Amino acid sequence: MVKRIVWGTLTAACAALILFFSWQSVGSSIQLSGDLTDKLLENDTSYQQLSDARKEIHNDKVHDHLRSVAHVVTFASLAFCASMFVRTHTVKRWLHIVLPACMGFAVLDECVQYLHGMGRTFQLSDIGRDWLGILIGCVLVLAIVFLLGIIKNKGKQHGISGTGSGQLN
Repeated sequence: MVKRIVWGTLTAACAALILFFSWQSVGSSIQLSGDLTDKLLENDTSYQQLSDARKEIHNDKVHDHLRSVAHVVTFASLAFCASMFVRTHTVKRWLHIVLPACMGFAVLDECVQYLHGMGRTFQLSDIGRDWLGILIGCVLVLAIVFLLGIIKNKGKQHGISGTGSGQLN
């Protein structure tokens, strides 16, 4: 029961964070990621040695990359937490629930951005990044479940009795 509450809360928190970022105006969104880009580059000595024109080009590349990575990471987190939450309900085909739900949420997220206005647009490339993150989050859960299954089976082979179902809850 505690695991359900924890994973359910983490799933809701990831979804809320994603919607919070989508609800921001284009200016606020760019400012936030721009500030983070500046922090990342302020101690980069090779960046500091560039000419002003090259700094601007490099800054733009890092900024775009950071925004892309943010999509992947936030949706990987959502998919991971949602997978763990659904698995606490002992659903054997949890992937059939999590993948379409998270992918639909990614599309909804882009719709919220677009319909809210504030200079934001609907971008298929963002949905692609979101879906990549969802796949990464689900693959991580699959890998963990697989590894725990191997550990459980090795324990049985060596006569070690375990308590619990061997499932990652």
